[in-house]
Amino acid sequence: MKKLLALSAIALSLSAPAFADTFDASNPTYARVQIDGEVVGQTCVLDGTVNGTRVTLDPIKLSDLQAGGANLKDFSLKFKNCDVRSRQAVYVAFDHAHANVSTNGNLKNTGETNGNPFTARGVEIQITKPDNTRIDLSSANTAKSDSVVQRSLRADNGAVEFKFKAGYIAPVSANATTGVVTSSIPVILQYQ
Repeated sequence: MKKLLALSAIALSLSAPAFADTFDASNPTYARVQIDGEVVGQTCVLDGTVNGTRVTLDPIKLSDLQAGGANLKDFSLKFKNCDVRSRQAVYVAFDHAHANVSTNGNLKNTGETNGNPFTARGVEIQITKPDNTRIDLSSANTAKSDSVVQRSLRADNGAVEFKFKAGYIAPVSANATTGVVTSSIPVILQYQ
C-alpha cells in the first residue's frame, strides 16, 4: 500500500508541470471548456411548446395596408411555476439582438431579406401591447412587456399570461407590394 501511494505521488509530481502551463490556444493539446449559467430569483417556465407561439395574421389588401391598416391579431405567452415568494417583477423581453429588426423598431420581413421572389416588399411586422401601443423592438430598454408584479403571481398560483398583438405595417406605404410576410423573434423572461 505504501509503495502504491509513493508511486502515485511520483506520478502526480511528474504530471503536475503539464497542468501548470498557461493556456495556449495555438497548442492542439489544450482545450477550454466554457460553462455559462445564471442564478435568478425566479423560476417561471413556458406553459406550452418549447418552439413557441405561431401567429397567423389575416390577409390584408394592399390598399388597406397603404392607408394605415394593420390587421392586428391577439396572441399571448403563458408561463407557469413562477416563484410567488420572490420579490421580483417579471417581464417578457423580445430579444432584438437575435432577430431581424428594422431601424423603425419593427420586425423585418425575413423573406424580403432572403431574396424570396414571392415576398411582400416594404412590409414589416409590428408588435403592440393589448392597448395597441407599439413596442419598439430596436432597443433592450423598449423591447419588453409591462411588468407583472408578484401579487398577481400569488393570486394566480405562479401562472402568468402576457398578452400582445401583431400586425402589418408599411413604413413607406408607397413602397409596399403584395406577397408573403413572415418573421420571428426570440423571447426571454427578465426579472427585476
